[in-house]
Amino acid sequence: IEGSVNSLPFFDKAFDLIISTSVVYHRRVDENKAMSEFYRALKFGGKLILILPAFSCVYGSHDKAVHTRKRYNLAEAVSLVESSGFKLMESRYIFSFLFPVFLVKRLVEKAFFARKQISDLEILPGFLNLFLFWLCRVEWRLGKLIKFPFGSSLLIVGEKK
Repeated sequence: IEGSVNSLPFFDKAFDLIISTSVVYHRRVDENKAMSEFYRALKFGGKLILILPAFSCVYGSHDKAVHTRKRYNLAEAVSLVESSGFKLMESRYIFSFLFPVFLVKRLVEKAFFARKQISDLEILPGFLNLFLFWLCRVEWRLGKLIKFPFGSSLLIVGEKK
């Protein structure tokens, strides 16, 4: 089905779960319309899982290449979800273990390649992909016990009241 997140082509209360991974941040998305559409399309008690890019200070060439309108901090993301009528179930930074490398990469890009629009998306060698997968799994498990104060992305889970 083809459509826009600003006006979802689905009936009211059609879903138990909506997952939005790196969508709401895009320059062509009206975040308030999108959140309203998510709320409308969810059944009562339905869950919304949002993944959003974090920290405007690391806005870089990748963001330019993929048309990022905004990077969020945790308070902004929580406010967006709660002001849309959702009950907040979970909120935390993710990809925290990789954030120091990510931060250095973005600072180097800003210093030397500020005008280029280069996406971070690329296929990694298998061994590196496997290492990053396991690193993220460890972080995920620790993240249930510890709230990390930073990360390259945010995980927000809301429930329709």
